[in-house]
Amino acid sequence: MTRQALRQALFPERQIEDPEALLAFVEHSRLLNRRALAVTGGALAVIVLVTWPTDFIALDQGSPEFPWMQQWRTLLFLDCAAAWLAMRGPAVLRRRALGLALLFFGLGNAFSGHLTTLAGGLSSPFFYGVFPTPLMTVLLVCDLPRRLAGTLMLIVVYFAAAFVTDPGLLTHPLIAAPVLWSIGAALCAVVVGHVTYHLLFTNFLQRRDLDRRTRELGDLTRTLEERVAAQTREIRTLADNLARVQEGERIRVAREIHDETGQVLTGLRMELDRARRILGETAPENRRAAAAVEQAETLLDAVHGSVDRLINALRPAILETQGLVSALDWLGRQLTERNGIPCTLEVEVDEESLSPEVSIALYRIVQEALTNVARHSGARNAEVRLEREAGGLVLTVRDDGRGFAAGTAGEGFGLMGIRERSRLVGGGCGITSSPGAGTEIRVTLEGA
Repeated sequence: MTRQALRQALFPERQIEDPEALLAFVEHSRLLNRRALAVTGGALAVIVLVTWPTDFIALDQGSPEFPWMQQWRTLLFLDCAAAWLAMRGPAVLRRRALGLALLFFGLGNAFSGHLTTLAGGLSSPFFYGVFPTPLMTVLLVCDLPRRLAGTLMLIVVYFAAAFVTDPGLLTHPLIAAPVLWSIGAALCAVVVGHVTYHLLFTNFLQRRDLDRRTRELGDLTRTLEERVAAQTREIRTLADNLARVQEGERIRVAREIHDETGQVLTGLRMELDRARRILGETAPENRRAAAAVEQAETLLDAVHGSVDRLINALRPAILETQGLVSALDWLGRQLTERNGIPCTLEVEVDEESLSPEVSIALYRIVQEALTNVARHSGARNAEVRLEREAGGLVLTVRDDGRGFAAGTAGEGFGLMGIRERSRLVGGGCGITSSPGAGTEIRVTLEGA
């Protein structure tokens, strides 16, 4: 072991450069010493009381040891009770738990040395009770110098009281044995106590460091959560604005297509009608040209129908003119006519109670959901249901198609858009699906 390692093992508190950590451990050690003294004092007081009646059984009440034993028990009980009361007394006493512990332990040893000497000295078995007394200092939390001084003090006090009571013990040939055994017990108590102290000190620093890191991690977590929350709010605000801008742009594009393309198609139809009339007035050899004009009119009707569908997809005029129920019914009929998938509609809601924003959101959700049914589900039937449940509005779109497993690519951008539109009007969206069991989309708008 190197000198540095030995110094750290003997004096760990001197290796700490953080004064706050050292002060915190000092306060922690005071708390532990208060508890140790209170528990030791209370426990020994109870043990003395419980074992007191055994003196009347084990000792002859006429023997010289009996009255001294009663005095020893009385003084030891008072000493222990005083230690327990001191730790429940004023703060000025509790803050000096280590000094008071050594004081009360010393008084107990002094009483023991004095009375066991009177009760027979080296010829009495009670005299050798000094051996385990240094072990009491193992319970105390203090540095090595204080532990060594306090433990040896207990031995010194015991034998000093014995020698004052009977000076003849100083020259007794057998006195060396108990003194050496007592010193050996004291050194063992010092070693065990210091190892315990070192472990407590190391554990305290580790827990303090762990608490500090936990606080730092908590602060970092809160900071990250705040940032994520702020960015989430910003993203949702942007998504909300984007939805509004997108809806406005759809209306603008639909209006331009209606105004400009519609006028062009109307003018083209008028020119085709004029060409048909001119060809009808000419000779029969222009029948081929008349057939071409008729074919052009058929294509024009198809283009006009496509333009109308595009305008309705961009700007649901039926929603504005006839209301949400008619618009949803039109979406269902479009699914049936264009994809051959029967779609039933059940509405148990007064559409006049819905705001324009909610009506548009519900229309777009159903539009996207039925588009997914047509493109991906392979369903034979579809169902749209709008009802009120527990003060909220519930929209359900289900199909009996192939479905998909949760968390797979089946939940694409269309379903993400449905979730986002639901959130933008203050609602929630639940999507239930599994392979071969179809898909159900359930949108709930509280208070709508």
